[in-house]
Amino acid sequence: MFVSLADFGYKSNYSVPEKPSEIKEILIENQVRFITRFLKAVYVDNVEDIPNHWLGFTKSLHVLLEK
Repeated sequence: MFVSLADFGYKSNYSVPEKPSEIKEILIENQVRFITRFLKAVYVDNVEDIPNHWLGFTKSLHVLLEK
């Protein structure tokens, strides 16, 4: 499901997030600045796949898939 920023919070459909706490993943196109200010977790199979400054956010991908 893709929800544009313009539609976020305005759709009354249970499958569409209405609050930031309901967002589980995001798609970033092109570039975003200062993303680490907003990160809570980065789920990976291999820690070597992410930048060193994101290591504090790393969680196992298996944990996410078990939910």
